[in-house]
Amino acid sequence: MRYTVSFILIILLSSCSALKNPVSDRIKAENSGNAEFSRFDNGKLWTFEHFPYQYFDSVYSFIPTEMWLDSVKQASLLFADWCSGSFVSEEGLILTNHHCIDFIVTSVQKEEEDLLKTGFYAPSRELERKVPDLFVDQLLFTSDITDEINKKISDSPEKSIDVIIAETELAYSDSTGHLCRITPLYNGGLYSLYCYKRYEDVRLVFSLESDIGLFGGDPDNFTYPRYNLDFSFLRAYENDKPAKTAIYFKWRPGGAIENIPLFVIGRPGSTERFKTMAQLEYDRAIHLRNMSWLSGRMTSYLLEAMELRPEQKKTLNSFYLMVSNSAKVYEGEYAALNDSDLLARKEAFENLLRKKVADDKELSKKYSGIWEDIEKINEKKMELGPKLSIFSINEGIIPRFCIRAREFINLALDFYSDNAQLKPTEEIKKEIDLLLNEKIDMELEKKKIELLAGYIYLNLGEESALPAGMFGGRKKSKAADYALSNTILTDPEKMLDILLSGKEVLLDYPDPFITYIMEATDFLNENSDFMDELIMREEELEKQLGNIVYDVFGTVLPPDATATIRISDGILKSYEYNGTVAPLKTTFYGLYNRHYSFNMKYPWKLTDKWLNPAAKPDLSTPINFISTHDITGGSSGSPVINCNRELVGLAFDGNIESLAGNFLFDPESNRMVSVTSEGILEAISKIYGASSLVNEIRAGKLAD
Repeated sequence: MRYTVSFILIILLSSCSALKNPVSDRIKAENSGNAEFSRFDNGKLWTFEHFPYQYFDSVYSFIPTEMWLDSVKQASLLFADWCSGSFVSEEGLILTNHHCIDFIVTSVQKEEEDLLKTGFYAPSRELERKVPDLFVDQLLFTSDITDEINKKISDSPEKSIDVIIAETELAYSDSTGHLCRITPLYNGGLYSLYCYKRYEDVRLVFSLESDIGLFGGDPDNFTYPRYNLDFSFLRAYENDKPAKTAIYFKWRPGGAIENIPLFVIGRPGSTERFKTMAQLEYDRAIHLRNMSWLSGRMTSYLLEAMELRPEQKKTLNSFYLMVSNSAKVYEGEYAALNDSDLLARKEAFENLLRKKVADDKELSKKYSGIWEDIEKINEKKMELGPKLSIFSINEGIIPRFCIRAREFINLALDFYSDNAQLKPTEEIKKEIDLLLNEKIDMELEKKKIELLAGYIYLNLGEESALPAGMFGGRKKSKAADYALSNTILTDPEKMLDILLSGKEVLLDYPDPFITYIMEATDFLNENSDFMDELIMREEELEKQLGNIVYDVFGTVLPPDATATIRISDGILKSYEYNGTVAPLKTTFYGLYNRHYSFNMKYPWKLTDKWLNPAAKPDLSTPINFISTHDITGGSSGSPVINCNRELVGLAFDGNIESLAGNFLFDPESNRMVSVTSEGILEAISKIYGASSLVNEIRAGKLAD
């Protein structure tokens, strides 16, 4: 759909002033000591279908028109299934983060190329390269269809909500000719319809060298100050021609201005801001503790492996960056749930919500006992969680000897089966030999056994029978040595003897890995169904909890993130860290300083293009800035705009303090980190000499 000239003028005439009323709205709840919570503890991930007009007016003296909101929705993009993006010209030019495409750039390179090392630039549309299996979705319209869904639930009680949603999505997709999806908000308190136009022909226009697009690597990840030009350009095509996208974000070369409101539009993946205290306690005591422990030790191993195996460094580093990113997230979230102030504020919110329900007859009748039921479920999860964790470990981490033990037990049980035809000994020997043919990297295997031993000790304690039997009470490398010295799974003759000795002998045999698999099998057989029932019941209660939040507060509190489009407001603002104050922006000076201060070593080593640029850049040009916006995973690549819909930045990260934002958003310390519009333009014009791309950005269209 093209907008008329008059419509564009109306949008551009919308304006806003500097921050009018800094909002605190601190509320003290009963029975929470001195703890207070703010309406923004639950974030600023506003939906478009329930836009907070009054709040925007009171704080920014800015009330966006429906046309303004529609236009920023359509200029913003869901970039595949993992990031955000936006149109920045009328001919389908897309801006997103480099880290959103770094792992797919190799799919378009030619045999003699290494695009991760050299980067890529197509000076003409004929040279742009189609990225296989990549798509972007443009949101055309949204609608609150809560009444429609609730009526269908009432009219068809025999159908599950998932079936009703799927049928309704299909009906809307058929009637509109678009890709339509329905998302529950407030855990089902509301239902929103989102209909998209999908572009399936997406081509690479410009990508940085990986060492620049990921500058600072893992050490700088989730930190600030930052010096990272994390951007890339692609183009959407239709019928083998650049897509005509009349609605796009114009570039503001001057960038963001202090105290002037900015808005970030993207698709934040998920948050857990309405979880109860009982649920947070389970996460703290079991889930996040375990995930933080596991991912932290995996990053340590991968660092060690890269030192010992330099020939595998390139492959291992890609895996390391993913694992280390997860490790920082888990560690940050785990730390958040060990923060007494955060927990007190969460408790204050829960106490107020419970009081609202208790004081209202209708709500009390409808929702009585929800918190108690959730608490009982999480008490059961706490009982089962430790063993469930050690027996559900990811197969990429579990020792290969455990997998070999499982295969050997399955072979034996098949042999013992009443329905099995008795196999001759020679055939059994061949099957055992086949099991032992797998080549196992023993250095890696020892690390995995050490990891498993530590994980079991963490969850069951040192005195538990399982680790004593598996590792003889040893820890770390001694545990691995003990397990490998006491297994039969390297000796085909012993394996055959044990198998032929009978089922009871095999299942009771004190082999460390057989012991692990047998205990895991017994525990999971006894408890998996029950655990699934607990989780299903908890999900049902969470839906009711979402309904309570909506019934009490309406849309004053935004719903948790749902990987659908949201708009968040904020301003440039510093914060205190490490005994000093963070700068609002960083510059090219700092980028070069990192290069030389770290002795030109990875991950702060600049590439040849930066050391020998096409033209001398202005080193005072801002490269990154911080702001008070609320984002989370999935928001990467989100456009940052001003009231005139001008693009001033590109969101790519948060500071370390923002990791607590999964549970509670704190605008005092939570910061979004963005690439500046000035920095992008300076880099592509001066460093890379990408003149045709620069001209398109400035003009908003391709040159004739």
